[in-house]
Amino acid sequence: YKMTSQPPGREDMIEGRDLQVPIYIKAAREMLDDLRVLGGGYLSINGRTARSGLYLYEAASGLQLNPEKYSVSEEEMSAALDTCRRTILRYWEQIRSGFFPVWPDDDKYCGWCEFSGACRYEPRRIKRKTAEKGARDDG
Repeated sequence: YKMTSQPPGREDMIEGRDLQVPIYIKAAREMLDDLRVLGGGYLSINGRTARSGLYLYEAASGLQLNPEKYSVSEEEMSAALDTCRRTILRYWEQIRSGFFPVWPDDDKYCGWCEFSGACRYEPRRIKRKTAEKGARDDG
């Protein structure tokens, strides 16, 4: 479940920006090898309805979910789980090498983040540092 008003969407899961649901799907598929895992998602605590998720087409229709919003094919599910795995490995390598970039995907998250006062993210500074690094790498 998520307490936020807008949980991550299907595209966030497919593209590797949200890893929680894909990790749960992958873990369930590995642990429950005698069962077919059809997907997973976030539920609204208040309304007890699906808010977002990643489900195979057959599951979405059975759960009365909008297929345009929640469904993927088996191939798309496999690709999303592989993207999740590769993203985790990339993060693991970055952490091991001491690389901790401060670069949110979208500045909109900084408006409500309760840690904004302690965060090192400041868009102009980060963009300047990125430009400087690019110039060093090119030269």
